[in-house]
Amino acid sequence: MPRIQKKLQVRDSELENRPVIVAPELLGKLEDSEKDSEFIAMEARTFLQDAWRKFKRNKLAVGGGIFLALFVLVIIFGPMLSPYTYDGIDLTNMNASPSLEHPFGTDALGRDLFVRVLYGGRISLTVGFVSALLNLLIGTLYGGTAGYIGGKVDQIMMRFVDIIYSIPTMLYVLLITMVFGSSLGTVITAIAISSWASMARIVRSQVLTLKEQEFTLAANALGASSKRILVKYLLLNSIGPIIVTATLNVPTAVFSEAFLSFVGCGVAIPMASWGTLSSDALPNVLTYPYQLFFPVMAICLSMFALNFIGDGLNSAFDPRRNK
Repeated sequence: MPRIQKKLQVRDSELENRPVIVAPELLGKLEDSEKDSEFIAMEARTFLQDAWRKFKRNKLAVGGGIFLALFVLVIIFGPMLSPYTYDGIDLTNMNASPSLEHPFGTDALGRDLFVRVLYGGRISLTVGFVSALLNLLIGTLYGGTAGYIGGKVDQIMMRFVDIIYSIPTMLYVLLITMVFGSSLGTVITAIAISSWASMARIVRSQVLTLKEQEFTLAANALGASSKRILVKYLLLNSIGPIIVTATLNVPTAVFSEAFLSFVGCGVAIPMASWGTLSSDALPNVLTYPYQLFFPVMAICLSMFALNFIGDGLNSAFDPRRNK
């Protein structure tokens, strides 16, 4: 068949408006600087890196973290630099007002309140952090196991959690104090026993949701062990709510210790916590208000800082929040 070619007559104005298609072989080689001229790249970040980036944007959380870090350093090294001890009695200098020699004044036995408040911070924050750590370990393992196994085992384990959750903390403290005596370990044990149930509930709910996801079913089909699936695929993917809950448990434990020491169920004399200092200062609050002001202020500032940090972590680890 003969080839038929049609020649189209086009005006110059129409030719100017038409797109020009050029064969690739007619194009020259692009320079290296031109290859990525329109390439838009985004920095790859892990989940923890992205959470840290969002946490740094929260000014209250960052401020709370800086304040808490400085506060802990003062609590640790402050008593070492002072010439006074937390249990040093000076009957010639009782109930002294704040001065350069005694920045927070002295108590009814002439003991320096500045050193006692710092020493009390060691006790109170130790109770808070150790109790939160025990809650993290017990609640994560217990709740994760219950959620992963499911069925009747889950129901039985969670009914036990309900029983633990329903008993007041004060009853645990009284029973443990009667058996082991009043001490720092008694307070930590009582708070840890009564507060790990909330962590177990949160971890269980996360595991129940994640174990039905595709990646968990794929790991199970590939023959991964139950321990590996629980730890690597379920608990690690629940790290956000776990960290947030553990952080918020710290101020709760600090306040619980202060309350227990205030009512006389805390650490034993001569050890001092913020709760015992507040309890000792209460009878003389009208005459010497500074004796109550400083330990209460220490409790308030630490509670504010810890809650700001917890709120910042909650925003950072929550994917539903703004990027």
